[in-house]
Amino acid sequence: MNSIAEIRRIKGISLEEAAEYVGLPKEGIEYFETNSEELSMWHAAKLSELYNVKICSIKFNLSR
Repeated sequence: MNSIAEIRRIKGISLEEAAEYVGLPKEGIEYFETNSEELSMWHAAKLSELYNVKICSIKFNLSR
């Protein structure tokens, strides 16, 4: 299981591309990559769609 940042890098997708697809500023994607526990289900679903992975295969930081 990989984090959303790891998956994005593995897939060769830039922060800008991810941000545009999801409808957030680049800084929003950066923020969620380090604070994934705050990522909404809608945004998580859009990122899993973009990265072509199942949402259950993404490791989320749920330590809070």
